[in-house]
Order: sequence, then structure tokens, then C-alpha cells
Amino acid sequence: MHRELGYNYRMSNVIAGVVRGQIEYLEEHIEQKRKIYQRYKERFKDLPVKMNLAKQLDEVA
Repeated sequence: MHRELGYNYRMSNVIAGVVRGQIEYLEEHIEQKRKIYQRYKERFKDLPVKMNLAKQLDEVA
């Protein structure tokens, strides 16, 4: 028995194959997510809503 709790970050061969097939579209997916984030940010700007990653994403973009 283990005394400490932890995480298993090992990737299965199936997941590795899926990721390998999608990696060429990574930048496109990231750009889509940034556009979605910006739409939410714009539409929520006058509401008392906090977006968790707002500061981090603004600095990266």
C-alpha cells in the first residue's frame, strides 16, 4: 500500500495516438479558444462576473 496520494500521468498508447493525430491542429484550436474567451470577456464586461483565467490569457495573447 502507498502512504501518499498522487496522480498517474502516464498516457496510454490509444491516447498518444489520438494526440499525435490532433497535434498539427493545436494552434488552430488554441486560437479558437482565445476567440471564444474574448467574446465572453466582451459580453460579460458590464456584469459582476469574474473570469478565472482572464489575467493569464491576456498576458499570453
